Amino acid sequence: MAHIDYASIFNDGFKIWRKNPFLFIPYLLNITTIITLGLLITGTSLLYLKPELLTQLLIYPFLFPSNDIVIEIFRLLQSHMLEIILIAIISTIALNIINAFYYAGAIGMYYTAIKKGVSTTNQMLYYGRTNLKQIFICNLCITFAIILGLFIFLPVTIDLIPNILQNGFEPTIVTKSTNILLLFELFIVYVLLITTLTMLAPYGIVIEKLTALSAIKRSISLIWHNKINTILILIIISVLVSLFYPLIFIPQIGWLIFLIILYLILIPLSGVWLTKYYLILIKK
Repeated sequence: MAHIDYASIFNDGFKIWRKNPFLFIPYLLNITTIITLGLLITGTSLLYLKPELLTQLLIYPFLFPSNDIVIEIFRLLQSHMLEIILIAIISTIALNIINAFYYAGAIGMYYTAIKKGVSTTNQMLYYGRTNLKQIFICNLCITFAIILGLFIFLPVTIDLIPNILQNGFEPTIVTKSTNILLLFELFIVYVLLITTLTMLAPYGIVIEKLTALSAIKRSISLIWHNKINTILILIIISVLVSLFYPLIFIPQIGWLIFLIILYLILIPLSGVWLTKYYLILIKK
């Protein structure tokens, strides 16, 4: 286990963030692009599948549609299932490519800021472009590992639901439901374990120019041999985020204030800290 100077990581990271207040740009562009593309895909799909439903959604607030529109959406899902699945797959791939580009660019900006003191959007474009493919493959591998866990959870759940609808909550079904709840909790632990063990993989791709699989192996090895350090880093970051969480209880604008602080300050700052942590682990 590596010796970690936490004060150095957090103090130096904060100083680097103050000198580079625009480290939030990749996340801002990522969110803007994904929302714009998502609305465009949704609108184009509705225009192709059912134009009159698109008109209704434009008349009513999209986030608060009437009951009739909700019913129409479910009917649309049932009658055009194959087309919607195809659109969903293509959309997911497109959105993940965009996310991979900006995520790689963000890490590149953190790395440059740490090494040179100053970082610009030029680094975002360079690191995003050169590491997009491997970050995308890395995300696919992690997603696939999570989906494997679903194959354990879903069959049992799908088998139980018809029994509940037919027989109600009989003692045997209650026992099965309890087992499913336990299985679901184990699945959540499994997801947390996978995401934690692989969270440094993108840093390996950008900083060390590793392939996706090599970066995943590197991340698992580094975190496994530095479990306590990693847990402490994540706890400190989580506590910092939780300090601002009560802002959401401010009427009407609370969520907006919290999200602004999260994306403009907390996420970039955490990114700098994790980059410094990775550099210490690999002694670079």
